[in-house]
Amino acid sequence: MAHESNRRKRALHFYVDSQTNARAELESRLPKWSEGRASASPKLDPGFEKVRHLMQ
Repeated sequence: MAHESNRRKRALHFYVDSQTNARAELESRLPKWSEGRASASPKLDPGFEKVRHLMQ
């Protein structure tokens, strides 16, 4: 997991193994987040393009 904060927004990045049910498990829990003004928009990033800058 990685996280970023910028302009009063926080992004959480989760790696899930495509050979498990981890993605479905994570997505099933996202709509239940009840703290603050949270929203969730899961997106696939198999090439790690959106998080490459966090891996340095």
